[in-house]
Amino acid sequence: MDANEETELRAQVDELVVGWHTGRHGSLDETGPAELLELVTAAHVVADEAALVRHRWVSAARRGGASWSEVGTALGVSRQAAQQRFPDPGEPSGSLPSARVERATALDEMRILRERGREGYHLVGFAAYRLYLEPSDHPWEHLRVASARRAKAIEEHEATGWQYVGSWFPWHYFKRPATDQ
Repeated sequence: MDANEETELRAQVDELVVGWHTGRHGSLDETGPAELLELVTAAHVVADEAALVRHRWVSAARRGGASWSEVGTALGVSRQAAQQRFPDPGEPSGSLPSARVERATALDEMRILRERGREGYHLVGFAAYRLYLEPSDHPWEHLRVASARRAKAIEEHEATGWQYVGSWFPWHYFKRPATDQ
């Protein structure tokens, strides 16, 4: 993105907030303290949403093969700063001595989960190109659901016996002990 495109994008964000306000109250000429605070709140909502969108696109870039150095350059920070600020969302924290790590892509991860589930492994976390699986004494089923509404997807699937593992927009991962042995 060049400097002119960045300026245009920033102007569009400003227009989003101001346009929202003027659609509700009319001109900014007679804006009082209450309306100004409403503009502060609107800008805050836009900033929060922008942070979520940025995180989603960093995750998408990583899944698409971008290195942490490339992500850092795009953000104007170091590779290490990018890694610390945007950790892979489903990656388990701490050490998992008994975890099996499988290399996977969005195209083959469900096949891998199906096969390993039959072998008694269940998903405990995930990261770019990696599935973290724990052994157990019974087979497992795994499910990946695409939804922009994480809370609704969790509620619907937990109601039918699925255990939520984690999300990596737009995917939500679930598991449950297999019913057919």
